[in-house]
Amino acid sequence: MTTDENVCVLVADDDDEMRRLLHLLLEREDYKVIEAADGEQAIALAFSRRPHVILLDVMLPNGSGFTVCRALRRDTRTRSIPIIFISAMTDAQSQIEGWRLGATEYLTKPVSLNLIARSVRLALQQHEAMRSVDLSPSDT
Repeated sequence: MTTDENVCVLVADDDDEMRRLLHLLLEREDYKVIEAADGEQAIALAFSRRPHVILLDVMLPNGSGFTVCRALRRDTRTRSIPIIFISAMTDAQSQIEGWRLGATEYLTKPVSLNLIARSVRLALQQHEAMRSVDLSPSDT
């Protein structure tokens, strides 16, 4: 990863105010932001734009966040993109499902903007660290 302004973050939330708030927060952190208002749009944007991180609400029209996560984890183009769920669903079952599907983080609303910014930075750092480790078998 080069500089933060080259980092693209997809924000998928059906709440206009939440998308706007996250957009402003992430722009302030020098990230490029793209937005989706439903599950189908989130999947399409993830496939076409290949963001570096995805902030994903669980409750979305036209495909829940869990459905979106499942679809992205099945596809080689999007499998390794860090996904951070940000949801009003605070029950343990929802959180466990998010982790089971491969979420990097599961944050519950209301959530601190500082925590969101920190989670995005950490997800990017972890993703970059994993990419820099050569996990292929040795030829010797």
